Amino acid sequence: MVCDCCKKKLHGNTARGHAFYRCYRSSDYPVPVNNYPPSLSVREDRLLPHVDAWLSRMFAPERIEATAREVVKADAEGHREDPTVVRARVTLIECERKLAKHLDGLEAGIPAGVIATRIAAAQREKATAEAVPHWPRQLPNPSPSTRCSTPFPCFAPYLSC
Repeated sequence: MVCDCCKKKLHGNTARGHAFYRCYRSSDYPVPVNNYPPSLSVREDRLLPHVDAWLSRMFAPERIEATAREVVKADAEGHREDPTVVRARVTLIECERKLAKHLDGLEAGIPAGVIATRIAAAQREKATAEAVPHWPRQLPNPSPSTRCSTPFPCFAPYLSC
């Protein structure tokens, strides 16, 4: 399942004896999403009846062949993220880590002249990663009318921002 706001995968975990699906807005996320909470949680027991009903419809005897075709088609399409964008995201995170490490060095008393070339190199590398095409500059903030575009429209109340 994916979050309807940021389109990232929901992560399953257990808390207080209940299974949850959560979406975290991590600090490495490139752009803030307007009005998006730091954490979004949905209890699994609230979702399961809707998932069960959807699966029953999708795998009903009269629908099984159409469902199988859809699964094969979706698998063939792949929907894999562009490797260039993945590398750029990793590079950006690594550059942020390097810059923070260099700042720690400056604060610890290492002369600026020693670290300056490394900081400049990390900043150039970061600028190159940020310039990668298709980098998500602004994520859409779905309106209530477009929020239910998934095959699970009944989840919208639980996944809304």
